Amino acid sequence: MGKNVIFDSDPTNEFIRLASYVNLEGKLLSEKELQIKPDSAEKSFSASLIKGQVPSTDNLVFLNPNSFKAGQNHTRLDQWKHIMCNSSQTKEVLDWIENGTITERLRNGSLECVGKKGLVQPPHIVAPLTVEPTKPRLCVNLMYLNNWIKSVPFNIDTLKDIPRIVKTGAYFTSIDDKSGFDNVRLSEESFNLVGFHWEGYYYRWFKVDSVERCFRLTESKKKKFVGFREACLAKSELSVLDLQKLSGRCISFMLAVPAAKLYTREMNSVISLGIKSKSGITLNGDLKDEITSWRFLDEWEGKLEWKRERHLSVTIFTDASTFKWGGVFEINDIKHTVGDSWVAEMLSLPIMILEAYALLNVLKSFRDKIQGFRIDANVDNKALIYAWDNEGSRSSQLNSVIKDIFKFTIYSDIVLNLYYIPSKQNLADAPSRTLTKCDATITKAIWQTIQEHFGGNSGHTLDLMALDSNSMKDKKGNILKHFTPFQSPLSSGINVFTQEINKQENCYVFPPFNLVLPVMTFLKENSCSYTIVIRAENTTPLWLPNFVNFISDAFVLGIKGQKDVLKYPTKKGYVSDRYGLPWNLWAVFNIANILRPYMLCRGCATANDVDYIFCKICGSPRNKSLECLDECSKERDQLLHKIEKRIDTLDNLLKSGSYSKQKCSLKTELEKFFVTLEPLKNLSNAVPEDIRKFLVFKEKNGRTQLHEDNCVYRTEHGLKNCSCPKTLTVKSVDSLLGKIRAIFRDIGRAGEWNPMLYSGNPASSHILKQHIQAVSLEQSNSNITRKQATPLMFDKLGKLCRYLSYKVSVEKDLISQFLFARDLSYFSLLCHTGNRGGDLGLLKAENLFDIPDSKGIYVSQQAGKTASIDNPKNYIILPSLDEDICPIKLVKDYKRIASKLDIDLNKGFIYRVRDNKSKQINNRAVSSSCMTDRLKMHLMNINLYQGETSHSSRRGCAITLRMLGVDDQAINQHVGWSSKGMIDHYAHVGKLMSPEGPASTLSSAAKHLGQGSSLFDKVSQNYVSISNLKQFKF
Repeated sequence: MGKNVIFDSDPTNEFIRLASYVNLEGKLLSEKELQIKPDSAEKSFSASLIKGQVPSTDNLVFLNPNSFKAGQNHTRLDQWKHIMCNSSQTKEVLDWIENGTITERLRNGSLECVGKKGLVQPPHIVAPLTVEPTKPRLCVNLMYLNNWIKSVPFNIDTLKDIPRIVKTGAYFTSIDDKSGFDNVRLSEESFNLVGFHWEGYYYRWFKVDSVERCFRLTESKKKKFVGFREACLAKSELSVLDLQKLSGRCISFMLAVPAAKLYTREMNSVISLGIKSKSGITLNGDLKDEITSWRFLDEWEGKLEWKRERHLSVTIFTDASTFKWGGVFEINDIKHTVGDSWVAEMLSLPIMILEAYALLNVLKSFRDKIQGFRIDANVDNKALIYAWDNEGSRSSQLNSVIKDIFKFTIYSDIVLNLYYIPSKQNLADAPSRTLTKCDATITKAIWQTIQEHFGGNSGHTLDLMALDSNSMKDKKGNILKHFTPFQSPLSSGINVFTQEINKQENCYVFPPFNLVLPVMTFLKENSCSYTIVIRAENTTPLWLPNFVNFISDAFVLGIKGQKDVLKYPTKKGYVSDRYGLPWNLWAVFNIANILRPYMLCRGCATANDVDYIFCKICGSPRNKSLECLDECSKERDQLLHKIEKRIDTLDNLLKSGSYSKQKCSLKTELEKFFVTLEPLKNLSNAVPEDIRKFLVFKEKNGRTQLHEDNCVYRTEHGLKNCSCPKTLTVKSVDSLLGKIRAIFRDIGRAGEWNPMLYSGNPASSHILKQHIQAVSLEQSNSNITRKQATPLMFDKLGKLCRYLSYKVSVEKDLISQFLFARDLSYFSLLCHTGNRGGDLGLLKAENLFDIPDSKGIYVSQQAGKTASIDNPKNYIILPSLDEDICPIKLVKDYKRIASKLDIDLNKGFIYRVRDNKSKQINNRAVSSSCMTDRLKMHLMNINLYQGETSHSSRRGCAITLRMLGVDDQAINQHVGWSSKGMIDHYAHVGKLMSPEGPASTLSSAAKHLGQGSSLFDKVSQNYVSISNLKQFKF
């Protein structure tokens, strides 16, 4: 305040604006005319109307619009008093108008008078005054200043923030700072002026219990709620207003009563219906049940305790499909997976309901691991997240499951938070969609039969190996106590082998068949009475010698091929087997000899013991079955003998194949190797690690050498005289493993290998697949390339044929002469056709046909590796321009020499073998290995052997044709390297006879072969030049 400034004692009385008045016609009134107090318009008009007169407007006075300015309301206090009604709020406003608020603020020191306008330096910003309409009070309008101030939003603390700041024994209250900008400083002498009553002071709704760490309802509020609730329940019909009040009071308890909002969903639902129908609401059904549930509050002494900030947090993933639920629990970087199929009555529920049940099941499965934790649950259903966050939804079914989840969280003392995760990122997606036949179970009818036979008066009491979805039920229809392979909501324990079983229990178990022996050994050690379901095959099981004395009784559940014995999990729930059992199925009690014979009932085809009196299913007497059995016993024996003979013939045919012989030999070698292991192994209990050892053992016979980096033979092929290790090629190892897989499949160990249950085919394990990858990587790093057959080119064929022709001409022994002629014809025809050595050996005279108007031969072969009746291999043979290698001429010469030995080649195999004992020619086909040995012997005799085999001719033929410009498709058809459909020999003869075809090309290319200037010679020389490329040197 300036020292030399003189101003009035009350600067607020200074009139800045002077008002003037006019009448209705706009005439300016003088001060004399204004001395008479005019009536108000309302009073003047009301008086005239009462008297029945026309109201006069002469005495009406109005503020002059030309001189009227807003503000200075205190100058018309009398009019404000007349306008405003008589109430406490208006008295406060009239006091502001009459006495002003600026004077009061000058008096209390919150404002300071700087000086009179024009005499002192004004503030930097002169802000206008305004009035807040919703809370009438004087305010400074600082909107201009706000444009230059950075906005820093903040949230005002609420009751939800109290648990973080309250201390034991603390007392909290709240105030409404009405004039916060006055900023009055209190001296120490003024502290005693601030007082309040400690005892008896209550908050409006809640009181804070800082010792128990929770919000509590006051007794007065609880009594009022109870009275209003009971009054509503006493009525048969409620109004919408009553129900709104009741719902509002329930929701207001949400800080003190757990899930208060969740238990108002039915009320809110019928309120919306009542508003639309504008009628009363009938009190019954779910609505009455929900209101009645609030009676728990009368005796409830519990609390909704505040959670401490320091907590342990775990993450779970849950998911549901229409047929299964699954979950993944992750803690300390360890994942636990659970899952099970839905029971039949839940398959038709909406997916959001199934998702909620999946969440509840996963929480129950891990109940022992998550108690007291904060749970972050990842789900891929937004409807479930919305329902949980908002304590309910419009779906009453979903609300019911949400209530169950809430009860579980209270019981387990957990805080559950739901987060959305896309299905592709949900770890629980796989376990909720995976089905396996390992979860199979028996049908209800079969279970009732087992109960009748071995259950006793009370029935079985414990299922040792089951899931919640396929566990057996007791005689009252309740699910038996059961042990599961992993956590589940209804499980009584995990892993039967870790449980202590009460000897009083009557146990039932349907184990995986590869665990029969471990399960029976475990139960024997625990001296338990039990019923076990097992399969019985033609072979004696390993466990029988040790357990036959402990068998008390047994009967057949189903025979091989019988249907509706087992149920398998599918996308439509558990469905009865419609294909029939692959083996006989027995139920054994305390483990009678289950391999004893049985008899089928003629009435229902059920398997019964041979000494049965009445059928256990249909009740038919045994005598009828015996009479029928005696009548057809002879016919049956004869028929069975024929059937068995036919089966033996077919089996011998399969066993005679080269692949079957190789597999049989490998099986014998595999069994011998398993005996050398420690502990002893066999084909029934071998595991992937044993097979891998066998693969390494077989490497000793390998013909591939892994040269080390410093080895001088590193860049050369073949076996060398060095210390580098030998092994099998990766293709050989893969082929060997394929035969081993077939061996295990043949003895009944089929399917994917399960390392947890030790079931399936051990040769299909992932460990062995990794072994193949490792061998491939090793050979790639060692510069090992795939070895191909050395091609038998036509120039070498010419030299071979001339040598063999010479041997035929000089040989005196007819058998030897026949063999040389056979070899000569065989190798010539093999090179010209590009056929497989073994397939050519199976060629019969019935497959050869003369081509009309030609000297060629048409061949349609139906036997071989790829040829069959449905897909024969068709090709033609034409005469060659060089007689030394001409296949037509050499075949005819071979036939002529065979006739000397009275051998008719017009029937049976064309290329035949000599019997080692009789030394005579037999009508048996030559093998590829036999002709490979003969080829090697002949080439070595003329010093031309370079590793050729009978397969070399195929490659040599293909190379020659391609270098002579023959089309690839024609080559493939000629050689037989691509799978084609059946070829009608009549439709393709013209094509095969084309001048550009393979046969014609080979026929003409032999011209001048003996002189060294034929096309064959040029192709061979070019091939040798390309094949002998030298390594590039830096």
